[in-house]
Amino acid sequence: MQAMDNPPQKLTCRIKYKRETEKVYKLAAKCVTISTAINQTGQLLKVNPGVYVGEFHVASYDISGRVRVVIDEDVQTMSFKSSRANGSVTLTKS
Repeated sequence: MQAMDNPPQKLTCRIKYKRETEKVYKLAAKCVTISTAINQTGQLLKVNPGVYVGEFHVASYDISGRVRVVIDEDVQTMSFKSSRANGSVTLTKS
């Protein structure tokens, strides 16, 4: 995530999913930049093949909101939106 007045920074993320039910997954992500680390938790609901929607929370910044994850082969795009911040991250499997 990035504030509107800050320049872009390289972001590295590790995301873990844990299946809770056939369509519900828990999410735990850690993203780091040169200046900060962000830990995020959430829950996702599978709405279509490769498409998940749900809620996220970043405790260190007290931010909660909606998240959408789209997985297409080795590319994963996560979009975040809350009343205080929004952004998106595109991840590739390495």
